[in-house]
Amino acid sequence: MVAGQNIKLARHHRGKIVTVVVEDTHLRILHNDEEIAVRVRKNLKPITRFRVTSAGLSAGEQRQASDDDESSNIS
Repeated sequence: MVAGQNIKLARHHRGKIVTVVVEDTHLRILHNDEEIAVRVRKNLKPITRFRVTSAGLSAGEQRQASDDDESSNIS
């Protein structure tokens, strides 16, 4: 869900980490700098809050660490 709008993508995009570019009238969904979808924004109100979750993880769950992860110095 982006800007209060459900975004549906094809099944072969399941599990991919995507970037959503929010424009004035459109939402562009990118994977590795390749545009995979463009959707018209149904709600043109400004976006004031950001909450990101991964498919299969609720907002409070942690993802599994990878070998590339580094610990943060921010407390």
